[in-house]
Amino acid sequence: MKAEPGRRSVVLIGDPAELSEFSAWASAHGVFIAEDVDSDSLCAIATEDALDGTCSPEDALLLSAADKLGLQCLNTAEGRRLLEGAEHTNAVSARPSMHGMRIIDCTL
Repeated sequence: MKAEPGRRSVVLIGDPAELSEFSAWASAHGVFIAEDVDSDSLCAIATEDALDGTCSPEDALLLSAADKLGLQCLNTAEGRRLLEGAEHTNAVSARPSMHGMRIIDCTL
């Protein structure tokens, strides 16, 4: 299942029992838990075993897919810090016409 457009999402990799606390925390903070890695995902959150390479073949494929997309693969503590930081940086400015624009200083 995919997140609705504009909603932050992460994919969880590893033993669901080890990720249940993070999953509950993320859901409570408005983060969608995706089943598959895609380019809209913020990152992959993995158990220490998965990050160390001692995981199922399915988890290894998810880690590989995340790596190919350039997504960070983080443990739960790092993922929580990243998402807490994203909550504070996703604020929309009062000048929406400037969103996505690059300001270049052309003074000589």
